[in-house]
Amino acid sequence: MKKSIYLSLFLLCTFFETQAQKVKYDDLYALLSTKRYEEAEPFLRTFLADDKNSDHANAHFQMAMLYEYISAQKDVLTETEGRLNLLDSALLFYQKTLSFLDDKEVRKHDDYYQAYERRDVRTGKIGIKLADVQYDIEKKIEAVKERKEHINTLLQYYKTMERHYLNAQKVYSRLRNEYPETKSLLLQQHDSVLVSLKEIKKSFDESVKYFDLYKITLGKIGGVQYDQSLVRVPIDDYKKDGTSAADFKEENIKVWDYTQWTADVSKVIKDEVIPLKAEIMSFSERLAALNKKVTVDSVSVSDLVITISTESLQNRLNSIDKKALPVAVFNYQLTELRYYSQLLDTRAYRDSLNVAYQLKVVEQRKDLTDSLAVLISSINDLNIEEEAVNYYDWAVKTYESVSVLIDYVAARAVFAKLEYEKQSRLYDSLLSRSKWLISANDSIPLFLWEDSLQHAYHPRVVAENVTAGLHLKKDRLAGYYAFIGQEMQADNKVVIDLSEAFKTDSLKTIKVLNVADESGQVNFVLFYQPEGDAYIGQVSKMYKVDGLSWTKSIRLEVEPHQLLYSNSGNLEILSQSEDGSELITTLDKKGSEVE
Repeated sequence: MKKSIYLSLFLLCTFFETQAQKVKYDDLYALLSTKRYEEAEPFLRTFLADDKNSDHANAHFQMAMLYEYISAQKDVLTETEGRLNLLDSALLFYQKTLSFLDDKEVRKHDDYYQAYERRDVRTGKIGIKLADVQYDIEKKIEAVKERKEHINTLLQYYKTMERHYLNAQKVYSRLRNEYPETKSLLLQQHDSVLVSLKEIKKSFDESVKYFDLYKITLGKIGGVQYDQSLVRVPIDDYKKDGTSAADFKEENIKVWDYTQWTADVSKVIKDEVIPLKAEIMSFSERLAALNKKVTVDSVSVSDLVITISTESLQNRLNSIDKKALPVAVFNYQLTELRYYSQLLDTRAYRDSLNVAYQLKVVEQRKDLTDSLAVLISSINDLNIEEEAVNYYDWAVKTYESVSVLIDYVAARAVFAKLEYEKQSRLYDSLLSRSKWLISANDSIPLFLWEDSLQHAYHPRVVAENVTAGLHLKKDRLAGYYAFIGQEMQADNKVVIDLSEAFKTDSLKTIKVLNVADESGQVNFVLFYQPEGDAYIGQVSKMYKVDGLSWTKSIRLEVEPHQLLYSNSGNLEILSQSEDGSELITTLDKKGSEVE
């Protein structure tokens, strides 16, 4: 193995020695002077490898320029170390050139230094001066050193630019991990979030600053293939944008615009969220004060509650949180305040003799408790523990802890359920009572039901103040007209004897129309049924206080559809003929038919 290596080295040295004997510098210079460095490089290296040429000034000069040329071909970002090493080599050869360069070299090989030929302003002769060549080489050494410095600076700027951008992205990603939703980002831990936003902005702005410095330095180096620009990409979707990497070697470097994003988020937090949270606290304190008035002082706040609404608060929260937990709790509490106030406002409702009023009161209470149940259910539909974190200050300051808030909601759910059940039972009881009118020992239904011979009363008219219908007693039909009192007691019930034409077997065909004056004191009722091609009827006039005034049997050619009472005291029975014309039968105040 060792023999093989030694043999290879021997052959390689023999090759260079042979090549050195063959290379003539004049021929080589022909390539170098035309900057055909790729072709000249191997021969120049071979030439300088020969110890006889170790002090050849121009060969070292050309090698220095060759290293500069090769260095310029290296990528300044991806091959930085190689480029700098080549520049170091160029410096070394420039310095060696200076050490070998003298007047003898310039005079003897003036054809190598034709580029420095100029007219002497003093003598007027054209020639080459050693000082000019030395000066140029010294300037080249300065330029190489400067280029090296620029490259090192460029690399520093590039790395700093990249480091700051990566830090901005790192903090952004950390924020997104901690607050995966825009809602949680805006609503939770304002101080911590704002600090992170400042850090993101600062890092991104630093990255942009160093990019500008990097661009300026690129221009100073010259001869590089980079002409880059930053393209700021907006962060439109918090859950999707902002984390993909940027390629800083691309011509158009696409970077996430963290400066604009942090400015937008900071503005929302400072200008909207923080004031809204202060308003939430104020709203909560106001409701707590009202609740104390109602529950401790037993003072109704119904007049105050109707002036309070969560609509404005929720509207401003909609862009952040469409179902804000505090607003849901406030809506429940406002309804509970209305309920408590209604209990206080109507605490004496049972003392009223008006069943309809009692029913109205209890119906209002039942509706309010139903709303309470719906509202508390909507709160329970939320993940209270998770949502409370978004409004932590409110939860802790109002309820001491999130767990206490959860217990509060559970307790109100039980309260709403029990109150609804209680008010529903009361309502059903009163509703049942309101469906019957008590008249002496009779109970008259105030609802329409299917006619049956087993029922004594068959209502045909059920109005707010009166009811009228048929009464079946011992296979005989009679009419009734009753005035409804407040306690569902009949103020007066008029029994109307119907002619024998009204039979029990035609019960279902008998219909009733009624009318009263504006005061309700004068009333008329018409019982009628078909008979052949016409209709028979019986009209009665009654007074609310004095009872029945008169009854009259009539015959109508067309079915009546309305009774009208005029100020003159006449009653008009309206029918409509087949051709659409109105037929009117008029009875005067004594029941006589008016022609």
